[in-house]
Amino acid sequence: MPSRRSYLTGLATAGVVGFAGCSDGSDRVTGTVFRKSVHAAHSTQQEDTDWTLIAFMAGGVHDQTVLIKYDPTYLTVDTDAVEMTLTDEQQKLLERDFGGVELSFAVVPEGADGGPVRQARRPAFNEVRVGGEATVSAFTGDDGARYHRLHETGPRPAELSISQLTRIRTDEASQ
Repeated sequence: MPSRRSYLTGLATAGVVGFAGCSDGSDRVTGTVFRKSVHAAHSTQQEDTDWTLIAFMAGGVHDQTVLIKYDPTYLTVDTDAVEMTLTDEQQKLLERDFGGVELSFAVVPEGADGGPVRQARRPAFNEVRVGGEATVSAFTGDDGARYHRLHETGPRPAELSISQLTRIRTDEASQ
């Protein structure tokens, strides 16, 4: 049977570890999702990395329209729902065709002109809706990049319409 001292030390350690993983919510930001974007990296002849736009969706904060540019090879856009998503298969295709993939979105707090733009993991990227509400906080990934941690999403206050829909081709950029 463990001693009282060992038991209390273990309990204190568990409490500290549990507390370290929690957040009091003070670092959370709630606002409107203003944009979602996908960029892919490929090497250039100068051994630098060049980032190519794969998809971009923005708007829905001050009016009820959005601009969408995307490569249908790598992303899915539902024009009826005004949604942009990335499937597991599409992400694998992006990773195969390019050297790196970066998903990101921006959240603009109520009354602000701008908000944090950070990278996102695919589940959070797919869950947020441009023009809808999201509550996020920041975290640093194993790769050193700053990411959005999605805590909650809310509905769009009104229907959105697409002001411009442009299909682009980026497959030549990966060659």
